[in-house]
Amino acid sequence: MDTRETLASLAKALTALPPDNVESTLLTFGTLMHFGEQEHRTEAAGFLREAAERCADPERQERLLRAAAALAAGEPLALTPEGQQAAAAQTIGIDEWAEPPEPGYPPEEPQEEDEDDDLAEPDELAELEDEFEEDER
Repeated sequence: MDTRETLASLAKALTALPPDNVESTLLTFGTLMHFGEQEHRTEAAGFLREAAERCADPERQERLLRAAAALAAGEPLALTPEGQQAAAAQTIGIDEWAEPPEPGYPPEEPQEEDEDDDLAEPDELAELEDEFEEDER
């Protein structure tokens, strides 16, 4: 799948995005590159380098250049604030998967049936019908 046009658009947007959106956009960029044609990896890294050149923020410029180098090397692009790979931070290990988390709500307790909730018996219905007919007269 040729994703170059989309990658070029994302790279251009990276220069104007709020700081807290950069890593998630780099994650998207890397995912698109992963599913796209790998022979365009060098060109996609160039999109990020061009975006870095247009960037007024030196910190963002450096981040985009590191992302371009990672992309060219076939490494993940997006990082968490702690420097961990973003994709890895969003996954769980086998230990976490094997033990389901505690529910955040109490388990439902069976409700006792209330005698008042039962449907009326046929002779009760007949009495009600008689009363209704008397009231209408």
